[in-house]
Amino acid sequence: MILLRPLDAGDAAALFPLLAGVAESLVVDGPEDERELELALDTRLELVDAGVVRAFTIVGSETGVVMGSIHLKYDSGRGLGEMGVWLGKEFHGCGFGSEAIGRVMEKGFGELGLKRIEAQIFEGNQASRKAFENNGFVWERTDVNGVMQRGIFRDIWILAAYADAGGGTKGNI
Repeated sequence: MILLRPLDAGDAAALFPLLAGVAESLVVDGPEDERELELALDTRLELVDAGVVRAFTIVGSETGVVMGSIHLKYDSGRGLGEMGVWLGKEFHGCGFGSEAIGRVMEKGFGELGLKRIEAQIFEGNQASRKAFENNGFVWERTDVNGVMQRGIFRDIWILAAYADAGGGTKGNI
């Protein structure tokens, strides 16, 4: 079981070590050091304050151990959202990602009234794809050279879930 607590810039110290071994799976270029992560979190928190992003730190509900992060960028006026999630390698394969995705979907479809939430995943990242599909996301397309990561174009899968499709799991954020 997990808890999702609002992201805080102070989480950088706990999150940065978790990026080792997973940064290559992030659709954005990962930070080079903890200070760079702090700056990225500050930027994310400015978007939270602007009302266009919900961002959370994923923690163990019983242990309080920081496991990763999840965010939902949204445009309530258009009913659209885009979700990204990552976990430290030691937390892969335990269902924590699927649980976090489901909870944030409920927030997006319920509280924010979104109609569609999209996820971008590097082609071949089957574990991440499965976590989204476990929550009702469906593959829509592959964008060839869809994103540049560390100077190299990479193909990405686009998956989406729809409010009327019944995705998401029960739980408190």
